Amino acid sequence: MTFLDSEKAVSEVIGHIIILGLTVTGVSLISLVGIPTIFELQDMIQVRNAEQAVTVMDSRVSAVVLGNSPVQMLDVNLGGGTYTVEENATGRESYLQVNIVTDSGNDFITLPMGKLRYRLGDRIVAYEGGGAWSKYPSGGSVMLSPPEFHYNGVTLTLPVININGSGSIGGKGNAAIKFAKSGNPVIIYPEPGNPNRTNPVSGSGNSSVYVNITSEFYDAWADYARSLGYTEVSEDGANSRVNIRLTV
Repeated sequence: MTFLDSEKAVSEVIGHIIILGLTVTGVSLISLVGIPTIFELQDMIQVRNAEQAVTVMDSRVSAVVLGNSPVQMLDVNLGGGTYTVEENATGRESYLQVNIVTDSGNDFITLPMGKLRYRLGDRIVAYEGGGAWSKYPSGGSVMLSPPEFHYNGVTLTLPVININGSGSIGGKGNAAIKFAKSGNPVIIYPEPGNPNRTNPVSGSGNSSVYVNITSEFYDAWADYARSLGYTEVSEDGANSRVNIRLTV
């Protein structure tokens, strides 16, 4: 057996070891960093798709409830998340309360809203109260499209859309959501024959109107109320509620 002293051969072997080491390290980095990043990006894209779908949903529901369309359909991409119809209920409160304070006392009007909710991981997107909303893992939420809540310092226009029913669908692929009226709109204010529900609000100049909204998106509701002007807004985070006083 003959042994040859060759520096060139040693260099080639060391070179292959270094290349192999870099290749293994590169694959490990892709596995540990690259793939989670790809999944996060996919989830982000799907949440954006859901936000767009819920914004379109807003206009479709308005066409049914406030317009002349008896039925509207909307195709949505599930993208691994779940759409759920959630009526107002204990533990998932979604309702609006109007408190009219006059010389003759207080008149409380409580109206359920409910919501159609999309969830993917720790992200939530929903249609509620005539508006579209998005909630982040931190707990903060933002408005995607405004609710049917308008106040100009003189007149309050507040049609309340109540989502009812049941059902949930999730997974991959597409699904069709159908929106239909369950009855005709009911005018709650003004109410003929009720002295506490007249236009304009009866009583002296000390009369006040409060709108209180209980919702998991209460902070986004609060931001919207502030944008209206002629409002005094306070938030009750412990009860997921925003209290709005309408001013003149």
